[in-house]
Amino acid sequence: MTGTDGEAWRSRRVPAVPVAVVGASAQGESGGGRRPDPETPYRRAFDNACGLAGEEAVQAFLAGLADVSPAMGHLVIDTVFGDLHGRPGLDAPERELLALAVLATLGGAEDEIAMHLGIAQRIGIPPAKVVEAFVHISAYAGFPRALNAIKVAKRFYAESGLLPLPPIPEASPAHPTERHER
Repeated sequence: MTGTDGEAWRSRRVPAVPVAVVGASAQGESGGGRRPDPETPYRRAFDNACGLAGEEAVQAFLAGLADVSPAMGHLVIDTVFGDLHGRPGLDAPERELLALAVLATLGGAEDEIAMHLGIAQRIGIPPAKVVEAFVHISAYAGFPRALNAIKVAKRFYAESGLLPLPPIPEASPAHPTERHER
């Protein structure tokens, strides 16, 4: 990372969603290669997904499911990017950090972590903050799950040209008497 403002990561390219996430390209009713009809709840969810992940990634995701379960692609778009992302109370970066933490905690969701790292980068979540979230979950989900997520992040950020990540500035402790020396 270069630059003194700590924000140079924003200008780096976001790597393509891994092929393992989306599968082979296909056309079909899932929306792979097609945009949904305007002015429908699904279209609003689709547009929201495209705003977060990028239309190319959304189309690739849908195309990857088109020949086996286009309904699953529609369900994910409707539920995640329509219903859940349409709710009040959390902004997009908060939602992404939660999604990344849950995916890391689940284990076996490395492809989905990679896809959500792309979303996190597109919406302005600093890479060091994402990695710190993975470090934080180690106490709750276990070190193996946290380490797996950090390995996915390392590959993703290496492909983005963002390594090494800058250190996170030291935060003030939650309570001054609780600070301990490291």
